[in-house]
Amino acid sequence: MLLRRKTFLLFACIFLCIISCKPKQYEPLPGDLLFQINADSDFSEAIIRSTENAQNYNFSHVGIVETDGDAVFVIEAVPEYGVRKVTLSQFLNASAKSPKGKPLVVACRLKQDVEIQNPVKNAHLRLGMPYDSIFSHDNQAYYCSELVYKTFLDMSGDYVFKQIPMSFSDTSGNALPYWENYFAAMNLSIPEGEPGTNPTQIFQSEDLEVLHRYW
Repeated sequence: MLLRRKTFLLFACIFLCIISCKPKQYEPLPGDLLFQINADSDFSEAIIRSTENAQNYNFSHVGIVETDGDAVFVIEAVPEYGVRKVTLSQFLNASAKSPKGKPLVVACRLKQDVEIQNPVKNAHLRLGMPYDSIFSHDNQAYYCSELVYKTFLDMSGDYVFKQIPMSFSDTSGNALPYWENYFAAMNLSIPEGEPGTNPTQIFQSEDLEVLHRYW
C-alpha cells in the first residue's frame, strides 16, 4: 500500500512538472507584428535578396495584428490590393512553408517600456489606400513596412521605428536585375539610398521582442 502511494505521488509530481514546464502558448494581441518569409514570387525574392544580412531571417513582408473577440486579423499592404485586412489564417497560408508545411512567420511585440498610440487605429485610417509601388515616403500609398513605420507612433507623435537608406542591390553593391527592370518599366530611376524601411530592418529593432515562431 505504501509503495503504491509513493508511486502515485511520483507520477503526480512528474505530471505537475510537465505541466509547469510546458511553454506558454502564444496569444496574438492588437499591435503585434507578424514577419513573413515568402519567396514564392519574384517580387518577394527581390526584397529578400536586397535586404540580406548576417542574421538567419530575411523577411519579405510584415503585417499588424488586430483582434475582435476570439477572431484574429492582420492589417497589411500588398501590391495586388493595397492596404487591407485579412484573417490570420489567410496571412499564414500566404507564407512560404517549412519542410513540415509550417508557415515561415515570426510574431513580435513592442516591449512594455515603449508607450505608443494605438497602431491598429492608425492602420485602420489607411485601409483601402493603394500600395506604394515606387517606395516613396511622401505619397498617400504604403508598402508593408512603411505602413508599420507610419502607424507606430509614440505619445508625442514621433515614429517608433527608424528609417534607413533603402537598398535595391545585392551584398556586392550591384543593382539587382529585377529592380532595374521594375523601375525602368515606370520610367523611374532606382531610389537607391533614399530613406525607407524594410521588414527585416524593423524586425531587428531593439524595441521589439520575439514571442513566437510558427514553424
